[in-house]
Amino acid sequence: MGITKNDLSHNEVKLDLNALLTTAQVAFYSRFNAIREEINELDNLYFNGNSGIRRYILANNIANLSKSLPILAETLHTLEEGRSRENIVLVNEEEYRK
Repeated sequence: MGITKNDLSHNEVKLDLNALLTTAQVAFYSRFNAIREEINELDNLYFNGNSGIRRYILANNIANLSKSLPILAETLHTLEEGRSRENIVLVNEEEYRK
């Protein structure tokens, strides 16, 4: 592929852990910033005296965006701390193949 050291051969997959770490960082901070933008808009509604249905929509958006944040944070943390570990094991391989 060229951009990373990922390799998808005939019967083997090699994963570039640095690419996985970068992907996890982008995913976490992208989601975090999206939540922050919704919160800022909610603050602006409050300070401008506006509310109504928009407040509900923003709160719902924040709730939906927040659902994946713990998974993203845990994955990012594991990849960051995984650098200092001797062994790396992939799990859920059977579920992945379905």
